[in-house]
Amino acid sequence: MRLIYPALTAAAMHALLLGALVAGFGGDPAALVCASRPRAGSFPYEHIRPGFDHNGYDGQFYYAVARAPFGRHVTGLDVAPARQLRLLYPLACWAVSGGDPRLLLWTMPLVNLVAVAGLAWLGALLAARQGLTPWWGVLLPLAVNAGLPALRDLTDAVATLALAALLVAWLLRAPWWTVALCGAAAVFSREQNAAGLAVVFACAAWQRRWLTCAGLAAALALWGGWVAHLWHLYQIKPFLPSEGNFDRPVAGLWSAWTHLGPGANRAARALLCLLLLAFQTALALDLVRRRAVDPAVRLTALFVVGLTLVGGPAIYDNPWSFARVYAGLPLAVWLGCVQMGRRWPLPPLSAYLLVQWGTVLKEVFARST
Repeated sequence: MRLIYPALTAAAMHALLLGALVAGFGGDPAALVCASRPRAGSFPYEHIRPGFDHNGYDGQFYYAVARAPFGRHVTGLDVAPARQLRLLYPLACWAVSGGDPRLLLWTMPLVNLVAVAGLAWLGALLAARQGLTPWWGVLLPLAVNAGLPALRDLTDAVATLALAALLVAWLLRAPWWTVALCGAAAVFSREQNAAGLAVVFACAAWQRRWLTCAGLAAALALWGGWVAHLWHLYQIKPFLPSEGNFDRPVAGLWSAWTHLGPGANRAARALLCLLLLAFQTALALDLVRRRAVDPAVRLTALFVVGLTLVGGPAIYDNPWSFARVYAGLPLAVWLGCVQMGRRWPLPPLSAYLLVQWGTVLKEVFARST
C-alpha cells in the first residue's frame, strides 16, 4: 500500500496541471486535443470547438486514431500509418471509451494521468527495493517530463511508462513473461522504444536468459507484424519522415543554442530545457562508467546521448520537441541514480515542472487577452 500513495500524489499534481489549462479554456477538455482551427468542427473533429494556430498539435491525430484504432483512416491525419503505429495509447483510450468521440475528450487525459501514476509507482517500487523512501517515486514523472505531452493528449506518457516498466522489470529480475509483455507495450507505444527492447535483449543474451530473449523476440515479431499490416493497408512506410530529425553531429544542438526563439518566455523555456539536457548528459556519461549501475540502464543512457548529438533542427527548434523526444535519457539517469542510492540529482532532474507550469500560464494568459 505504501507504493500507492506516491502514485496518487503524482497523479494529483499532474491533474492540477491539466485542470489549470482546461479551466483557462472554459472547462472544455477538447482544448487538450489541440486541433488546428481548420480541422476543428469537421470530421473526425466535429465535437471539438477550440482551435489552435500553426496546424495544432499531434494530439489531434491520436484522438482520431482512438476513434477507430484498427480502421483505415483517410481524413483528418497528417501521416495516418505513422500515427497508428503508436497503437498503445489510442487503443487504451478506445478500450475505456468505446471510441465515443465525446467521451474520448475525457478519457485521453485520464489515461495519461494513469500513466503518470504508473511511472511514480515504478519509481517508488525501485526506490523501496534500493532501501530509499518510496516517496522519491513522485519525482520520476517530473524527471521524464510526462506532464508536458499530457497537455497535448500525446502518446509520450504511456510510451515512457512502457519503457520504464521494461527497464524496471529487468532490474528487479521479473519473470521472463513480464519482461516480454513490457517489451511489447514499449514497442507498440513508440517505435523508438525498440532500441530499449534491443538493449534488454542483448543483456539477457549475455546472461543466457534464453526464455527472456525468446519472449522479447516474440514481442518484436508481433510488432513487426503490425508494421507490415499498416504498410500493406496504406501502401506507404508507417514511419514519420526522418527529414530534419537527423543531421550531422551537434548541428541540431548548435542551432538550438543560437536560435533560442522569439520572445523572452520561449527563450527562457528553451534555455532551461537545453540546460537540463546538458545536465542529464553529464550524469549519463558519469553513470556509464559506474559498474554498480546495470548494463541495460547504462546502454540505454548511452544510446539516447547519441541520439541527442545527431538530432536535427526539426527536433531542436522547439523545447516542446526535444524535451519529450529524449525522455529515455532522464529515465535512464533517474533509474541509475536510484540504483546507486544517489539522491542529490533527483530534485534538479525534476525542473521540467517549471516548463510545464510556464506553458500552462502562457496558454491561459494568451486566451484571456
